[in-house]
Amino acid sequence: MIKIKLVVILLSLNLLSTFADEVKLSLSKDGKGDNATFVATEEWQEIKPGQKVPQGLHYRMNLQTGKKEAKLLDPNEQSSNNDDDTRPSIPTSLQATQSQNNEDSTNIEENARQRLEDALKNIPADKFDDDTEEKWKEISKNFRSYEKIKEELQDVDLNPKTEGEVMQQLVDEFFDDKIDSTRRLEVLKDLEYLMHSIDNSLLFISSGGLEKILIPNLVNQTDLNLRVVLLKMFGAMLQNNLQAKKYVSEKTNLGNEILNSMSKTENLQELSAALYATGSLMRNNKLLSPEILKKTLVILLKILTKSSINLSIKIKDLTLISDLISDQNFDENFVESQKVCNQIAKFFEEHRNSLIIDTDAAEKCASSLLNLQVCNQNWSELPMFRHTLLVVMNNYKIRLNEESDEDIKFVYSLVIEHFENLNEELYGDLKITDDDLTPKYQENIKDEL
Repeated sequence: MIKIKLVVILLSLNLLSTFADEVKLSLSKDGKGDNATFVATEEWQEIKPGQKVPQGLHYRMNLQTGKKEAKLLDPNEQSSNNDDDTRPSIPTSLQATQSQNNEDSTNIEENARQRLEDALKNIPADKFDDDTEEKWKEISKNFRSYEKIKEELQDVDLNPKTEGEVMQQLVDEFFDDKIDSTRRLEVLKDLEYLMHSIDNSLLFISSGGLEKILIPNLVNQTDLNLRVVLLKMFGAMLQNNLQAKKYVSEKTNLGNEILNSMSKTENLQELSAALYATGSLMRNNKLLSPEILKKTLVILLKILTKSSINLSIKIKDLTLISDLISDQNFDENFVESQKVCNQIAKFFEEHRNSLIIDTDAAEKCASSLLNLQVCNQNWSELPMFRHTLLVVMNNYKIRLNEESDEDIKFVYSLVIEHFENLNEELYGDLKITDDDLTPKYQENIKDEL
C-alpha cells in the first residue's frame, strides 16, 4: 500500500514538473516570465524577439542570418570597460557598432592626433617682422573697411519689389511728361519683358494698362520705334494666354487695327512685329469672327506675294497661314476662291534656290506645306510643284552625302525627312525615289541653280 502511494506521489511530481516547463516555454514565447530575459554565455547566441537583454554584453548583427546576437564580454574587454564607468551608457542599438569598430576608431584617433601635432609644429611664431605693419597698411589700401561699405550702402534701397509693383511703377513713368522718347522706349521694352509672364499680363489688363497704353498708342502712335515695341508687347501679352485673348477678342477692336497697319506698312521691322502680334492673337483662338479670319488670310496672302519682302518674313507669314487654315477650319470654298494653294505653290517655286541655301527656312517651309493638307490634291496635279520638290529635296541629299560635320548632317536629314513626308502625302506610290537621282540629273540640278 505504501509503495503504491509513493508511485502515485512520484507520478504527480513528474506531471507538475512537465506542466511547469510547458508554462515557462509558453511565457518565453510570449515575451513574458523569467525566460523572457536573455541568458548570456561565452558563446554567441541569438537574441529572440521580445527578450530582455541585460547591459554589459557584447552585441553584434550576424550579417549572414540578419539576426542580433550577444555573449558575455571577454575579461580584457571587461577591464577596459570598467575604466570608463563614469561615461554615459551607450544605447543598445549602438553598442554592436562600437564593439565592431573599436579597433578602427583607435587607429583613426591616433592618426588624427599625429596629424594635429604635425600641423601645430608648422604654426608661425608669435613674433612678426618689423615691416609687417607697413605691409598690412599697403594691403589694406586695396580694400574698403566695414565702416566705409556701411556708409556707401546707407542710401541704397534694399527693399525688394514684386513684379507687379515694378510694372505699376513703369506704367506711371510712361505717362511722366518729364521723360524723353528714349526713356519712354526703354520703359516699353521693360514692360514687354514682363508681359511674357501670364500673371503679369493679366495684372496689366486688370489694372487698365491695355486701355491706357496699348490701345491708344497702337492706333495713334506715329513713332516707328515705339510702334514696333508696342506690337511686340501686345504679342507677348497674348501668347499662350487664353484669358487675355478672350478679353481682347470680346472687348477691343485691336485685331482689326493691327491688320490695317500690317497691310499698309512698308517697314520690315513693323511688319515682322505685326505678324508676331497677329499670330499671338489668332492661334488657338476660337472666339474670332469669320469676317476677321477671312480678312487676315487675304492680307497674309498679299504679303506672301510681295517682292519687296525678304524670305524670313515670308516664311513667318507662310507659317501663320498654315496654322490658321488648319486651326480655324476655314471653308474650303473660300480657300479655293482665294487661290491659296496656287499662290503658295508659286511662292515655293519662286524661292526654291533660296530654300536650298537657307536650311532653317527650308525646314519651316516644309513643315508648313505638310500642315496644309487642304492643298494636297491641288499640288499633286501641278507638274512644276513636283519638279520644285524634287530639286530641293535631292539637293539636300547631295549636300548630306558630301557633308562631314555631324551637326550639319543632322539638320540636312531633318529637312529631307520633312520633304520626303510631303512627297509621300502628295504622290503615294508615285513618289520620287532615289532612283531619280542619277549623276546626269545631279548635274542638271546644279546647273539649274
